[in-house]
Amino acid sequence: IKYWGKRAGGEKLILPVNDSFSITLSTHPFRTKTSVVLRDDLEEDTLIINGEKSDVRSTPRIQSVLEYVRSTCPDELKNKRVYIVSENNFPTAAGMASSASGYCALAAALVRVFNSTANVSMLARMGSGSACRSTLGGFVIWHKGEKEDGSDCVATQFVDENYWPEMQVLCAVLQGEKKNTSSTAGMQQSLQTSPLMPKRIATTVSERMRTVSEAIKARDFYTFAQIAMS
Repeated sequence: IKYWGKRAGGEKLILPVNDSFSITLSTHPFRTKTSVVLRDDLEEDTLIINGEKSDVRSTPRIQSVLEYVRSTCPDELKNKRVYIVSENNFPTAAGMASSASGYCALAAALVRVFNSTANVSMLARMGSGSACRSTLGGFVIWHKGEKEDGSDCVATQFVDENYWPEMQVLCAVLQGEKKNTSSTAGMQQSLQTSPLMPKRIATTVSERMRTVSEAIKARDFYTFAQIAMS
């Protein structure tokens, strides 16, 4: 059940209008590998994605993640610069959740290297909403929460990856080009123009969350597929 749209005032922290449900893929064969090194010899934070340097200063979400992790780390590490190297072995920005995978890996690495007290799921969410679910295996729920500071907007594991061993996910990579419309732009357009969004937010999602939860618990693939494909 897709996360689709941010609530009013939730743009910076990425606070969604609805709960969402996902299954986390195995890191075999698809994965993101991210390395973070703290450096004293750098004038600015450095980010290398798939072999190409990206400008951290022009990437607000990277900045948000770094600002938050530095606010939750020991004082002696706050002024350290980071050298980040991240790479996917699957297409980036092509609809296969590369941002979720990337920010999940980044959040986990940053929390470790900065000895941060930050919640990994919450930190990952500040980079990419769906990334908060990727911090856990199996079937995962992202709770939209109600608080303005996003402290209750985190992911929890519904059942682990061993609960339904017969469930298999097939990923067919048909093309690797960057998609024409980003998820962020698509969400914003839907919220502004779709007459179906109010009903989806008010009743449809909660009903489907309940139904799919029961289907997963019962390992009822027929009902699960009806919800997932509708």
